[in-house]
Amino acid sequence: MAVASTEYICLEPTLYTDRHAPLVEACRRGERKAQYELYRLYSKAMYNVCVRILNHPAEAEDVLQEAFLDVFQKIGDFRQTSTFGAWLKQIVVNRAINQLRQRRVQWVGVEEAENVGESDDSGLNDADITLEVTQVRRAMETLP
Repeated sequence: MAVASTEYICLEPTLYTDRHAPLVEACRRGERKAQYELYRLYSKAMYNVCVRILNHPAEAEDVLQEAFLDVFQKIGDFRQTSTFGAWLKQIVVNRAINQLRQRRVQWVGVEEAENVGESDDSGLNDADITLEVTQVRRAMETLP
């Protein structure tokens, strides 16, 4: 009768070798050209992430700019336990989700609430509303 051996593998934290590590290091030293280069390399993809979450191009641009400001201010916190791109994307996604949370809720007075269902001048149809709800749910699923 053969005895199965149990072998345990100890996982150590992994430091990723990032192809943009020299640019990240230059950003840590405050070099503007390196910041511009990282922005140039990642902005289009990160903008697309923002648009997918927010479904609003102008809002996506604002969130993207704020996310890159965060990244360049907190670049010293990047510990290379993931690639720079993954770290950046997490910041962008979090910023976009926070923006979704901050969207204004339109308050309706008691008198107006009685007439809410009578006319639909919102310009949104059921498909638009369903799409937006689906996008919000997907964004919320990415929350920790």
